[in-house]
Amino acid sequence: MMFRLLLKKQLTEIFRSYFYDVKKNRARSAGSVAGMFVLFAVLLLIGAGMFFLLAFTLCEPLFSVGCGWLYFCIIGGIALFLGIIGSAFNTYNMMYSSKDNDLLLSMPIKPSAIVGSRVACVYLLGLLYSGIVIVPAYIVYFIKIHDPLGIAGFIVFTAVISVTVMSLSCLLGWVIAKVAGRLKNKSIITVLLALAFIAVYYFVYFRIQKIISGLIENAALWGGKIRGSAHVVYMFGRAGEGDPLSMLVYAAAACVLFFLVFLLLRKTFYGITTATSKAKKIAYREKTVKAAGQGKALYRRELDKFLSSPMYMLNWGIAALFLLVLGGLVIWRGRAIFTGIRETLDIDPGLVAVFACAIIAMTASMGSGISAVSVSLEGKNLWIVKSLPVKPEKVLGAKLMLGLSVYMLPLVFCSVSVAAVLEGNFLLKLLVAVMPVLFYLFTSYGGLLIGLKMPELNWTNEMIPIKQGRSVTICLLGSWGLAVITALPYLFLSRYINGAVYLTIVSVLLAAGTAVCRKCLLKYGTRMFEDL
Repeated sequence: MMFRLLLKKQLTEIFRSYFYDVKKNRARSAGSVAGMFVLFAVLLLIGAGMFFLLAFTLCEPLFSVGCGWLYFCIIGGIALFLGIIGSAFNTYNMMYSSKDNDLLLSMPIKPSAIVGSRVACVYLLGLLYSGIVIVPAYIVYFIKIHDPLGIAGFIVFTAVISVTVMSLSCLLGWVIAKVAGRLKNKSIITVLLALAFIAVYYFVYFRIQKIISGLIENAALWGGKIRGSAHVVYMFGRAGEGDPLSMLVYAAAACVLFFLVFLLLRKTFYGITTATSKAKKIAYREKTVKAAGQGKALYRRELDKFLSSPMYMLNWGIAALFLLVLGGLVIWRGRAIFTGIRETLDIDPGLVAVFACAIIAMTASMGSGISAVSVSLEGKNLWIVKSLPVKPEKVLGAKLMLGLSVYMLPLVFCSVSVAAVLEGNFLLKLLVAVMPVLFYLFTSYGGLLIGLKMPELNWTNEMIPIKQGRSVTICLLGSWGLAVITALPYLFLSRYINGAVYLTIVSVLLAAGTAVCRKCLLKYGTRMFEDL
């Protein structure tokens, strides 16, 4: 009974924004709830469709050379990777960093019930991520290969992968929790680990076509090597095909792994969640500290909050890294790429410049919602900053400055790099360097207004305001849409005006929009902040 209530609480927190309107302090209408879940289902179907095409490419060639087990090894490996990546970085926050840990542990509830409910929630998330890969793969398998053993293979293979994903995710969360208790700057370590995973993901993503082609061409050769020297991998693929012995072995192994991990979590959960940090303490040395102004102190507060949250940095700071990488790639190969595009498509340099600006703006817009997130992350501690003897515009200014300090230098670097290698006159190059900066300023001011209008303040896990809030979704999708809108009209107007004139018009509109948003923020935004 208690386990069921705790699991329901965890799932309600994850999907809270789907059922409850925090701003209006009331439940959403049935139509609104249905619409949000339809959108969620559409996104899942899009992801499943990508893996359906991958499975469709692999299935028949591999089965035709007697390497059907290799097909399930590849699918199973992708499902394990995606499941762990999708849920592992949420496991630490869900298991050990939830704000209701102290409250639950103070109640007459067994730690095993708390751990069990959260492990079950991790399992459901892992099943969701891995199922996006497994289900389309088996649909292709049933279409191409008519084998009745495939039904048993589907059930056991899905169970084995989902349980393994859950166990490894929980184990990784436990390792992070143990390490985090001994590190002073644990957030940076977590971010670096996540970036390493992301780098591996994108490396595989961009090489996947070449890897698949080579695998299909040499399937028999690779299959023979794996079957001879890595029999455990061979049995993993055979379990997907429905081989009874392989299914039994891997089902038993998954159960043993889960049992050991659950015992570990149950025995250490109370100690980790109640332990104080064991990081090395710094000896106090008396020194003179200069008083900081209100704006600087408030900005420092926002920056400390940003640097203390791995999820905050990964979701809303990673685009700054993308801008740096993009700028570096442009310096390295940009001139040849832009010249090749212009000559191949026989288009005007102004059109290349306009769409280059749109790409930079779209990349930068992945961080434009940072101002909206900063409002929601105040949470139940909002009263602290509101009780300070500072004006609301100072608080809001600090939230804006956070995004600008994170993104402005990478954005300028990327924009100037693109402007330097593009063909065109000085005015066109200048506008290419300026327009994305104006775009980011406009979306940052707009994002802060949206964050004040639709805050998510009642949360127990920071994953909700960072990834699932309405304001951040609107900021992200709206910024992407605006970036596209700034470029598309020029496809039709390029016959009548050149790129410099068009970018001048867009830049003036963005500057005017930024000025309007700033005025609204000072006039209405401060009032909305006081009413929160």
